[in-house]
Amino acid sequence: MAAILARFVQRLLIQSSNPDQALQVGSQVATFLELTPPTATQGRTVKGCAQRLAEPNWWRTRLDRYFRQAVDNAYRHRGQVRDGRSAYLSQHIHNEYLRSQQLSQEHLERTFLESEDGERVSLAEVWRSTVANPAVRRAEMMTRVRGMEEYAQAHGYSGLFVTLTLPSEYHASYKKGHRNPRFNGSTPKDGNDHLMKLWAQIRAKLHRDNLRPFGLRVVEPHHDGCPHWHLMLFTPTGTETAIKHVFEHYTLKDSARADLLKHRLKIVDIDPARGSAAGYVAKYVSKNIDGAHLNTDQTGQPLKDTPTRIRAWASTWRIRQFQFMGTPPVGVWRELRRLMGASGGGGALGTAVEAADRGDWFGFMEAMQKPQVGGDGLGVELMKAHTETVNRYTGEIVTSQFNRYGEPLDGKVIGVCSGLFRMPTRVRHWLGTQFEPLKVIGLVGRQADNPVSFRGNLGLV
Repeated sequence: MAAILARFVQRLLIQSSNPDQALQVGSQVATFLELTPPTATQGRTVKGCAQRLAEPNWWRTRLDRYFRQAVDNAYRHRGQVRDGRSAYLSQHIHNEYLRSQQLSQEHLERTFLESEDGERVSLAEVWRSTVANPAVRRAEMMTRVRGMEEYAQAHGYSGLFVTLTLPSEYHASYKKGHRNPRFNGSTPKDGNDHLMKLWAQIRAKLHRDNLRPFGLRVVEPHHDGCPHWHLMLFTPTGTETAIKHVFEHYTLKDSARADLLKHRLKIVDIDPARGSAAGYVAKYVSKNIDGAHLNTDQTGQPLKDTPTRIRAWASTWRIRQFQFMGTPPVGVWRELRRLMGASGGGGALGTAVEAADRGDWFGFMEAMQKPQVGGDGLGVELMKAHTETVNRYTGEIVTSQFNRYGEPLDGKVIGVCSGLFRMPTRVRHWLGTQFEPLKVIGLVGRQADNPVSFRGNLGLV
């Protein structure tokens, strides 16, 4: 089906010299199939969007996603996704997810990269050392949570643990197994979008009132796949009551009666005397990633099975499980972690390098001047550049300035900078034997003020 639809759009592009017509007709077909067509926004061109619709992979990816969501939703409507039967998502989709993960792992094991100096590693080895590995991801997240808590204690912040849930009509099944007669037929994605709109209203009001808490948001499913949120927020001491009132006001506006508010919203003050903030959120982070240090979940399922089911649920419905708010960008932190044992000199960059080397997120937040400085008050930023390589077999020059649709791309990350001081972090070339080493052809973005010092050959990871 994907091939047929792609050929249809290809004929439109060939027969008409105007890509607008091909994009319009292709978008109508995609909308009829309940797929979201590409739009000419955020750097995309009309011609590029039409060319996407002329590719089988574009249709295949989205049709596969639509199929998996439709199958899982059909099981939910039949009451087959619930506690005691198949928690969080259908067993069929869970099996498909496990199979895809196994195929991906096999591909990583048999694929190798070679550096300029002859070192050869498998992609599986690279995967095990990155945040794609659940164990590494969990460790990094807990490091960030602990650092936020230390920052809150140092600057006089108090902690709140907020739980937001959806109205009862978003639940397909009761916990005891009976189907919910008030179920409105919504999908987990619909439920999460509803919470996103509620959070947008709350966040806008907090911003208007100059209340800007920072913290972490965790999205996880109920036993029937309906999502709910946990938020760990840190706010200056004395502002907790105002923040609670904002949450209560907008939750009540969201079709919640006063007597039902306790089922939609729960706010707990984090008392350092009773336990740390990291302790509050640790079980949610672990359960949603790899289940480390936990035995069973609230449904009684073994934790060895629960994390993969939750990750499959999030992947199927394209729901972001974790989001940090009001903290420095983790991309800078990960680049600085490449500089183990390096010296960044004085100033914000030097302090940030030392903090990253120690694995100290609190020190990193101090160096980045976040969140006490509003706006773009970042001490250290990513340094990016456009690059080009030459394919030894075809002689083709491959550049990072444009994608295959001729649309401009952002540069590749090559290091970090603070003011005029710059430090490369990607100093080895791992593209493979068929390519010549990468060459930096010019810095881009806010780092383009003085690009001369980084022109020439520079190997990149």
